[in-house]
Amino acid sequence: MRKPSSGSWERRLSELLSRPNVRDLYEGLRGLIAELIKALSPMAILITGSLARGEFVRGMSDIDLLVLIERAPSKQERFSLRNVGGVDVEIIVYGLGEAIRSAGEGNPLILDALRNGVVIYGHLTPGLEALRNPGRRTA
Repeated sequence: MRKPSSGSWERRLSELLSRPNVRDLYEGLRGLIAELIKALSPMAILITGSLARGEFVRGMSDIDLLVLIERAPSKQERFSLRNVGGVDVEIIVYGLGEAIRSAGEGNPLILDALRNGVVIYGHLTPGLEALRNPGRRTA
């Protein structure tokens, strides 16, 4: 396995995939996330769902990625399905404005991703951080 550099998104991914049942997925997910970064120049990439919550079950769970970009995604970019190490990876792409709007409308996919997801790459805007931590005030 390639050793991730300190403080990088690769380090965060490695830490998330440190459990024995998912450790072998590192190289494939690292490659996939690097492709997404190159193709979409995202503001943030979050791992959501069972993997983020620590409830991933090999053979039953998939991996969910939420990719946030500044512009509205095209229809081709919106959703894709990939396979990493025999595990389905669902990739959903949202524009910043629609993610904020969807969260404000109570979209459970976006709210769960913001509240329980792990930011692997980039950062969330203050508006999304406020939605991520609804009871917390920001300056």
